Amino acid sequence: LIENNDFDQASEIGKLQINSGANVIDVCLQNPDRDEIDDIKQFLEKLTSKIKSPIMIDSTDIEVIKEAIKLCPGKIIINSVNLEDGEEKFNDISPIIKSFGASLIVGCIDDDKNQAQAITRERKLEIAKRSFDLLTNDYELNPNDIIFDPLTFPIGTGDVNYLESAEETIEGIKLIKKELPTAKIILGISNVSFGLPTNGREVLNSVMLNHCLNAGLDYAIVNTQNLKRFNALSDEEINLSNELIFNNSKEALDKFVEYFRSTPVNKTIKENIPWDKFLKESVINGSKNKLEPNLDKGLKKIAPLDIINGPLMNGMDVVSDLFGKNELIVAEVLQSAEVMKSAVSYLEQYMEKADITSKGTIMLATVKGDVHDIGKNLVDIILTNNGYKVINLGIKVNSQELIDAYNKYNPNYIGLSGLLVKSAQMMVDTVSDLTNEQIDIPILVGGAALTEKFTYLNIFPNYNNLVIYAKDAMSGLDIVNDLNNIKSKEELLINVDKKIKHFKSNMIPRTTKVIADKSGLVKNPIKQLDSIPQPPDLKIHNIVLPIEDVWNLVNPTMLYNRHLGYRGNFTNDLKMNVKKAADLFESVNKVKEILKDNENIQAKVVYKFFKTKSENNDLIIYDSNSKNEISRFTFGRQTDKDMLSLSDYVYPVTSAKDDYVCMFVSTYGPGIRELAEKYQNKGEFLISHIIQSLALETAEASAEFIHKKIREMWGIKDSPDITNQDIFKAKYIGKRYSFGYPACPRLEDQKILWDLLNPTKNINVELTEEYMMDPEGSVSAIVFHHPEAKYFNLDNEAIEKLNIIIK
Repeated sequence: LIENNDFDQASEIGKLQINSGANVIDVCLQNPDRDEIDDIKQFLEKLTSKIKSPIMIDSTDIEVIKEAIKLCPGKIIINSVNLEDGEEKFNDISPIIKSFGASLIVGCIDDDKNQAQAITRERKLEIAKRSFDLLTNDYELNPNDIIFDPLTFPIGTGDVNYLESAEETIEGIKLIKKELPTAKIILGISNVSFGLPTNGREVLNSVMLNHCLNAGLDYAIVNTQNLKRFNALSDEEINLSNELIFNNSKEALDKFVEYFRSTPVNKTIKENIPWDKFLKESVINGSKNKLEPNLDKGLKKIAPLDIINGPLMNGMDVVSDLFGKNELIVAEVLQSAEVMKSAVSYLEQYMEKADITSKGTIMLATVKGDVHDIGKNLVDIILTNNGYKVINLGIKVNSQELIDAYNKYNPNYIGLSGLLVKSAQMMVDTVSDLTNEQIDIPILVGGAALTEKFTYLNIFPNYNNLVIYAKDAMSGLDIVNDLNNIKSKEELLINVDKKIKHFKSNMIPRTTKVIADKSGLVKNPIKQLDSIPQPPDLKIHNIVLPIEDVWNLVNPTMLYNRHLGYRGNFTNDLKMNVKKAADLFESVNKVKEILKDNENIQAKVVYKFFKTKSENNDLIIYDSNSKNEISRFTFGRQTDKDMLSLSDYVYPVTSAKDDYVCMFVSTYGPGIRELAEKYQNKGEFLISHIIQSLALETAEASAEFIHKKIREMWGIKDSPDITNQDIFKAKYIGKRYSFGYPACPRLEDQKILWDLLNPTKNINVELTEEYMMDPEGSVSAIVFHHPEAKYFNLDNEAIEKLNIIIK
């Protein structure tokens, strides 16, 4: 992609990695045939607009690092330096690290001619201590910014030099942690299993990672898409791996290879184990098989409440821990919750009413103006099945509704959720209103646009008690558990206080804005077409779309990776019949049948072609039967790059010719939220989550479907060999633009489109006070036919000018 200069699509890979569970993106664009500096500039410009995660710059060129570090927001990591050439690299990189406050990875390699790469634990510690001493004393780097890579080597190749290297790495981590406690440690785990059978590699990686984590490893470079859960491994798999790590020999290697050449990928829960261990493993593995017989065994030994608080809760604790390490996907967590729900429901018949108590009550709400609730509903499921009573107030909940609900339910905690950037500010207003009513119970906040920094610098100061940031459902569970435990609560409060002090001490003072000289910029002319595509009519159309055709246009990456948390290339894994992919695919097909059985749920669209012309940055909409203006959109214009505005893509008012645009709103429903709640109440949490996720992507696919039909009605032919992937990448003539996105960022313009199409009446899609569509599974857009139409971003200055004009 980089060689084809497709930086936008290349940056999508980074976005997908984050969606698949990565915490940091390592960027390496070294290519002897290309200009690395130019490549890194263009790539980071795209990447940083799509992700908010930390970036690791992986380059050996100091000039590339200098340029890259300027383009990355926040704290970044430089990968890497070592003492292979003496102190030369330290001398070059240290001033940059100090100036920008970056972190630095230091490999355990030096200029020793006999063993430059440290293999033994003693050599790893020796190089680490030497490097640490030089960097902190001579170059005055912050000890907390140093990350050591102790290196690991293949132990399955038969090379006698590396037979004991895995154990040496584990022990080396322990020594470095003991001697240099302020430094961090990172390791590329998969090196250890190079050359082994595929199934065996992931098992060995998992066992090695477990040992390294116990030894003190801070960061692991792993394949999160394929890494096996350590707790899911059999004793034999663990023993075979441990033999390679700690007692490596030809016999150990032969046994390992022979086992994994003939062993299927997926293992089942061992049956001949004590009932309490069986129940714990059932929760961890999300299996209801033989659940009730083992619950009956437990009832003969202990009280039902003790079973819940014992092996069942212990299993959920493991699930929480594994999810926190990105070793479980959302679908697996929900399957574990279903097992928990089934077990508790079975045990309740044997419990006294007084025994059926909760750990506390938490009230959940998506804040005013926001209709997104999938994340909040996951929190509901997780907390409900871990002993908490949840009052889910739903979406678009304003302050007064929260206050009334607080007075009614008297909860112990409040959880506020929101996907939008505006929702973060709404949380500030909401907690202020709660403070005015003397409400002072702890509040948890979360959502895609929210950050820890915003929480502790903006929301926290406006509330008269604790406000805590929760990055996901399982961390929310951990937080309320900590709040319920006196000792853990004290540690939590100390941790929050440290974060607040950190963010306050690292606040960047506002500086005077530097106005760049743009006098030399020239507007890129858009060619006026000799022939304007003609629409079939200028009438409003309401249609129901063929659902199977729509589902054929669902983007699998968005559905399976982003929403359902699958890690890996889902399409390829499904073709290879990988069990996890096949099981998830089967669950989605089950949901499709449920949705098809509900005759009221349909993919619907309202669309209309409009006569239009442009006047400067305005798009004028005319009456179908006259030359009277009926509406007008005011768009922004770039102040840099091509100086584009969406109005450039139609004929100006000075032309005698009429031009055209098409507008549409697509949706999938109604009743999606209610149907999802029905299955959630039945304890079928995965089905509930898939219903909401599939509905969102069905609305997107409906937009793709009608967009394709609009192009056809205009006489615009797609390439005969166009694929779905081409469609997802918009490789066609006739682009569509949605409000709130970079070319037309004002969500308020949705109101104009609503006045023209009346989706509320025609397909039951409403606008919230914040101009979001309800139901959430809806898409709106304006389609331009011009062949030069492309996607672009308005720069900040252009957005500021647009807002001034609108006001």
